[in-house]
Amino acid sequence: MKKLLLVCAVVLAWLPLCQAGYLDRVLKYCYDNGITNAQPQTDFLLVDNSDGTGPHIASWNLPIPQPTNDQLPSEEASASIQETVWEDSKPYGLKLLENVYVDFLTNQWTATCRSYALIPTNYTITVDNTDEATNIGLLLTLRAINFDVYDKMAGEFDRLKNGIIGLGGIMSKCKKHDL
Repeated sequence: MKKLLLVCAVVLAWLPLCQAGYLDRVLKYCYDNGITNAQPQTDFLLVDNSDGTGPHIASWNLPIPQPTNDQLPSEEASASIQETVWEDSKPYGLKLLENVYVDFLTNQWTATCRSYALIPTNYTITVDNTDEATNIGLLLTLRAINFDVYDKMAGEFDRLKNGIIGLGGIMSKCKKHDL
């Protein structure tokens, strides 16, 4: 599945005539039909004849039926294919570490920020309502108030971030996983 994500990224570079959205629709169709490693140019070929009809499938070498345009998922439905493949391909260790990060934010980091009045007492920090820049700002404010606590929290952020990135994760894509 990682291969499909990589293929998506590479294909966008060599597919200037075909709309990227059409490629995503074809890849989503393949993925939904059990083909998780479809490779454009090898397994199928997309072309745009510049005749105003848009891109279409010129050749198809996969063990599933070639879709018609009506059978392809909508652009909205296929927009998440890269995200779906990314989530499905995350190794167990990365998912586990992301869960630790989520728990750290919602429990330890939230409690620390509340205790130093950096956030309201009824506010909980989550991966959905914060980002790295916000957390750095809170850390810098904490540093001015209590360096020892700042040092402990900054160290935990660094350990989690390095672990997640070291396992191929992306901080902005962290989420809670059911394991």
